[in-house]
Amino acid sequence: MKPQPIYRKLFTVLESAIDFNGHVNNLRYIEWMLAAAQEHSEATGWPMERCISKYGATWVARTHKFGYLHPAFAGDELELRSWIEEARGVRAIRRYEILRKSDGAKICEGESEWIWVDAETLRPRRIPREIAERFR
Repeated sequence: MKPQPIYRKLFTVLESAIDFNGHVNNLRYIEWMLAAAQEHSEATGWPMERCISKYGATWVARTHKFGYLHPAFAGDELELRSWIEEARGVRAIRRYEILRKSDGAKICEGESEWIWVDAETLRPRRIPREIAERFR
């Protein structure tokens, strides 16, 4: 399987994502970004099940930082992009951005710090080279 440096996903905002203010609820953005991280890992050939079975390790989130720049509404077509900005030692920095297709507006951006840990002890372990290379 070849490297997947940038993960892209197009989707339409559903009415169920809208909050009492009439725009996308902030929690939906976080859910979408976390799902993108998992989907990106799967697209590189490294779903969590394979990481655990081969290395006895998995990813856990340490921090998340998101900025909401413009509101999005039901029916908006959005493009979510996600990529690994840096992967060294035991940690990886994953970046995200969500753009509205109709006008190119950046709706939201963020980053998460992920730590590679032993699946049983949850102690940090060095990221295997084989995995890090899939995101370059």
